[in-house]
Amino acid sequence: MKKTRFIWLSALLIIAFSTAFCTFVYADTDMSLALEKVGEIPEENLDYNSIEKVYPSGLITKDDEGNFFVLDEMGNNNLGRSYGKAEYFTDELFLVYDAETWPNSCGLVKADGTVVLPCEAAIISSINGTDRYLKISVATEPTDKDNAFLYTYSGWVAWPEEQSEYYDGYDHYYDLKENKYFEDWDEADLSELHGVYQCESIDDGKTAIVTPDGTVLTELDFWPYEIYGEAELFAKSQDNGYMVVDRNGDPISEIRFKGSPLEKNGYLCGVNVEDEQAYTVIDFDGKICADGSDEIWSVNEKPYGFNLLYNRDNKSLLLYPDGTVAELGEYDNGGDMPYYRRHSDEEPDKFFVLNKGQYQDLSEESLDNSGSDSSLMVKVIYNGESEYSLYNTIDGSLILERGGNKIYASDFWVYALKDGTWDVYKVVVNN
Repeated sequence: MKKTRFIWLSALLIIAFSTAFCTFVYADTDMSLALEKVGEIPEENLDYNSIEKVYPSGLITKDDEGNFFVLDEMGNNNLGRSYGKAEYFTDELFLVYDAETWPNSCGLVKADGTVVLPCEAAIISSINGTDRYLKISVATEPTDKDNAFLYTYSGWVAWPEEQSEYYDGYDHYYDLKENKYFEDWDEADLSELHGVYQCESIDDGKTAIVTPDGTVLTELDFWPYEIYGEAELFAKSQDNGYMVVDRNGDPISEIRFKGSPLEKNGYLCGVNVEDEQAYTVIDFDGKICADGSDEIWSVNEKPYGFNLLYNRDNKSLLLYPDGTVAELGEYDNGGDMPYYRRHSDEEPDKFFVLNKGQYQDLSEESLDNSGSDSSLMVKVIYNGESEYSLYNTIDGSLILERGGNKIYASDFWVYALKDGTWDVYKVVVNN
């Protein structure tokens, strides 16, 4: 069981720390973080208050009139226009909406100015988790509710919400790799749909696990209720519960779950039949990371392979990618990464350092994480001053000292405003 809770200290220190809100772990994540300055932006070219979200390939901003813009990382509007709505899609792609082409108002663009698909679709969606193939739904003529192909919802198209406008329509497909439409799904190279499997009953009561291109990956002597990983493990009904088994049908753990466990960042979690409602969390080798005694009621996936486990005492545990578990204590920042605690004037603010497995005090600074959506940095301000800094929560080091009067930090880019100029930093996360 990878459940390292205490480092070896003297007996006196063990007694002293046993009542603290967090415990201390060795948790070497092999991660590191650095900021690489890539350029500067004049202050007038980027309004701090307009930033909606920063992504690997650019950022989305919104002006006071509600217009959305897709900008590259240097704040350039290479598309040369605004949109009624914009949201991140995947990789370099952004979904944009143009109300003037309603109901086919949805398009796909890149921050470098490339229009991949003009705003001529009602719905654009990825197929079976692939980044290559898209399903393009197009609205044609208005129709009645019973014959509707798609519905309107709050001024945008949705499926299958029951609203005031109904349209007939059709689907066709788009290949992002070949940059072309195709009408017949049989034209798709289904070998690219990784991690999507089907179960088919075959002779002698066996079940074939089949990949999208029709390849039989393995045969099982039972019907799986859930498939985990790359079809490595399966949920099998057994003795009024569900057990996790390998391809040979052998259990990886003696735990029987009340329902098929859920997969969360490479771990399996579910309610043990022997517990009331508390979750048990195991890894793919069957090792227990948290059990009923921890009284876990929720498991949430976090970036970089971490999982956050909430228990019934309003406290939380942090499950590392390697299976180490650290107690965060009472959560007072909504459970978002990074994890921090605000205190009164008598006590300093703290933030959790991943590689130390414990909280670190801020002595001369106060937490101010507004304008930040980074998972690995905390934004602080020096007490009595107006300059912001960034701490690296992997090792606790100060990664950007007095970087500016305004800072927007993300996992991809950091923008620091000082003396009328934005310094732009690329975030480099290793491992």
